[in-house]
Amino acid sequence: MPLEAEPTQVPTGQSGHVIIVGFGRVGSVVGEALLEARTPFLVVEDAEGRANAARARGIEVVVGNAAASKVLTLANVAGASGVVIAIPNAFEAGQAVEQARKQNPQVLIVARAHSDEEETHLKALGANVVILGEREIGLGMVDVINRDSKAVAEITAADAVESVLAPLAAAGATRLPADPNLLAEAIEAAQVEVQHVDSGPAEPPAVVSAYGEEPDAATDAVAEPDDAAVDAEDIAELEAFDVPVVQAVDVATPDPIVGAAPAAQPVVARPDKPATTPGVPFNPEVPPPVPEEENA
Repeated sequence: MPLEAEPTQVPTGQSGHVIIVGFGRVGSVVGEALLEARTPFLVVEDAEGRANAARARGIEVVVGNAAASKVLTLANVAGASGVVIAIPNAFEAGQAVEQARKQNPQVLIVARAHSDEEETHLKALGANVVILGEREIGLGMVDVINRDSKAVAEITAADAVESVLAPLAAAGATRLPADPNLLAEAIEAAQVEVQHVDSGPAEPPAVVSAYGEEPDAATDAVAEPDDAAVDAEDIAELEAFDVPVVQAVDVATPDPIVGAAPAAQPVVARPDKPATTPGVPFNPEVPPPVPEEENA
């Protein structure tokens, strides 16, 4: 049931504040925003349930109908910076606008309306700004339509994440202990849960050790290569390709020289004049001519 203004109420001590007339669906949203912004405000409400809901949030409440000049006086409209008329009834809203404008000609008055006629009526009584609910909803929808698909996807994803996190936030997240030792144990336990199982290296352990481990000298030692065995393998490969094998020459005991040393090639003097006839073009596929001395 509506409550009459309590005669024992005292005027508010706030100044430069915002007055919210009505703490219903619209007024409560405005109140939550002002609480987050730490903007001083109070509520004028004549319904007991809504007045108690505002008091439960720590909000100052002036009980009564804002259409009465005495109630607005208790709310100190003369010293307020703004008045938000959040009640849906256009007739009562118009009376509240009119009374607030009489007590404070400079105060900013914002009201709500549901039709163009209500908007015109409230502005004529002194409202500075009138928000038409259906118009704002339509503009909000147009704003979403005009966004690109990426922006719409981001909005949808944000809403989905918020819906998932809301129950967790209400239940309360588990806080880590303040003790450094307990904190280290909690972190280590959390890492065990999220770490993946190590599948091991791709090569045998004797060749490639696991990541972060040093090779074991007893099990991972690699045998030193045998020079004799390597030479034997090389010789076998050369014989497979019919390549003549040249034995290693011992520098300390050189082999005796068999036969005479090959004669030195004669030095051909360079001509004093340039050639008058073109030479034979070089063809890499044709072997060079063999001197007659070698043929002999």
